[in-house]
Amino acid sequence: MLLALMNQDSFPDEFYMQPNLLLSLRKVGLQSTLSWDTVLECARSIEYEATRGNDAALSAKARGSELLLFLDMHVETFFPEFTDKR
Repeated sequence: MLLALMNQDSFPDEFYMQPNLLLSLRKVGLQSTLSWDTVLECARSIEYEATRGNDAALSAKARGSELLLFLDMHVETFFPEFTDKR
C-alpha cells in the first residue's frame, strides 16, 4: 500500500528489505509509520499528478484510492475525534 503512495526512493533498496536489516535501519532512523505531514505530502503529490494528463490522472486516481484506504485503516491515528468513545 505504501509503495503506491510514496516515491520508490522513500524505501530502502531491495537488498535491505530483510527483517534483520530493516530492524537495524529502524534503529538508526528509518521511519516505519507515516506522519500527518507525510500524508499531506502524498495528497499534494496525487493532486499534482492528477493535472499532468490522462495517464497521470489514472495513476493519481489509483494512488488517491490507496490513500483513502490507508486513512480508513488508520482512522484512530489520524482522526481520533471520529473513533467510538464508548
